[in-house]
Amino acid sequence: MYIADTATRGLHHLVYEVVDNSIDEVMAGFASRDRREINNDGSVIVRGQRRGIPVETPSDLGFSTLQGVMRC
Repeated sequence: MYIADTATRGLHHLVYEVVDNSIDEVMAGFASRDRREINNDGSVIVRGQRRGIPVETPSDLGFSTLQGVMRC
């Protein structure tokens, strides 16, 4: 996922991706619980039991999948 912006547009894209991914996990049968909240202060909370981001380090990359996902 590439967000490409640090302003409002990028934040909107990031929230869209997180919510979209949580819905995909539920529809694919990988989440037993799922809850999404948009709070009055504008923050977003996504809670549930799902697979998440892999944290292992593939030998061909030299860094973890989590590090790869979080890089710009």
